[in-house]
Amino acid sequence: MEVGDLLKLAAEARQAGNNAEARRLLDQALTEAPDHPGVLNSLGLLALGEKDAARAIGLFERAATLEVLFADVLGTG
Repeated sequence: MEVGDLLKLAAEARQAGNNAEARRLLDQALTEAPDHPGVLNSLGLLALGEKDAARAIGLFERAATLEVLFADVLGTG
């Protein structure tokens, strides 16, 4: 399954209150694309919802750093 599809399904699961399914889908996406800012951001949102602020901050920081790096490489930043 494509990473974008996994992100969409994970968001739907999280919105439906099924955090376990959201985590499973996001873990699968992370395995396929460990440096994908969207995956990291989604994991950060899940961690925030689980009251794990320290983990959420780390994930958000990593996502933001990678987003900037990708923008520089692609010339879009």
